[in-house]
Amino acid sequence: MEKKTMKPQDVKQRSIPYITVLNVVACFSVLVLHTSSFWSHPSGNYWLIANIKEATCYFAVPVFFMITGVTLIDYTLRESTKTFFIKRFYKTVIPFLAWGGYRSYTFMF
Repeated sequence: MEKKTMKPQDVKQRSIPYITVLNVVACFSVLVLHTSSFWSHPSGNYWLIANIKEATCYFAVPVFFMITGVTLIDYTLRESTKTFFIKRFYKTVIPFLAWGGYRSYTFMF
């Protein structure tokens, strides 16, 4: 029994408002985590503030994984698995290799 896939024009892309809000909040939290100096061993009140920022924003990465899971449910209605993985390859592996090569090159000099 073959699973039917719909044509891309038949599947309506819909924006889910709470997913968008979660994405924005998680992005902001990642920015706060990356600019916090928690790992530079601050002391006194500065450590307390850095610790609070770290504790309140730590949820961001798991939220990104959950958002990815929610948005990929029923991806086979939009495209075949082969097309899905080819698109993901071009969107993730190629930029990763390019930036990794660039950073390796610039790190040597």
